[in-house]
Amino acid sequence: MPTYPVPAHVTGIVVAGTVLHTSRSTAGYASYRIPNIAPVQYSLGGSCNAPVNWTLAPAAGSINAAGLYTAPASFTPLQSVIVAATGVSDPTQTVSATITLSSALTLSLAAVAPGPFVTGGSGSFVATVASQGGSPAAGISVTFSATGANSSSATAATDANGHATFTYTGTARGTDTIQASTTAGGGLTGNALSALSGSPPPTPSPPRPSPASSSRPPLALPAASPSTFRPPRHRYSCKTSRT
Repeated sequence: MPTYPVPAHVTGIVVAGTVLHTSRSTAGYASYRIPNIAPVQYSLGGSCNAPVNWTLAPAAGSINAAGLYTAPASFTPLQSVIVAATGVSDPTQTVSATITLSSALTLSLAAVAPGPFVTGGSGSFVATVASQGGSPAAGISVTFSATGANSSSATAATDANGHATFTYTGTARGTDTIQASTTAGGGLTGNALSALSGSPPPTPSPPRPSPASSSRPPLALPAASPSTFRPPRHRYSCKTSRT
């Protein structure tokens, strides 16, 4: 094996083809041709930048030749679209990815019936999830929470009208804060509502009947007839005394 003199304290050695390159930091550089080694030509099969065909399943939105995808103007929230690329020269070479369409959503909370609520009774609240255009968003998971005098939580999915309902029972007297949130659309928290639970109002006493409404019939007095009425006669006597 041949040997080659090199500068002391070589800090870098690189072989490029038939040439050995050495360096010593910034102090020096030397190169040596390696004998009895024929250069070899390497080549890469195929093409790294060969054109591909882009497809969408379902055909929601558009994609250009460079692979830039544009979502449609309207779609169902959380809809999935599969983007696939297939080689033009070799259709067996294919790759795909799944994207989820999401739009800006709104979340609002309202009571089904106005409070206050009776302690031990239940109160119901409905959350509404919709797009910015007002279209209902179905299948959105909504998390409800009640904090305060009573604690409760639940999760429900919106129906075709974008509504999800939460019902809880306030067993303790006091005020609770009801809130709804969702992770859809990048995360949303709806408006907070207050729910007051208290004792039921006292039962009022039945009203007393008035004299005019008494069930006893009025006392009937006989009417006097002018033709038959005769005043009573009184007898008067006078006595005299002599002195």
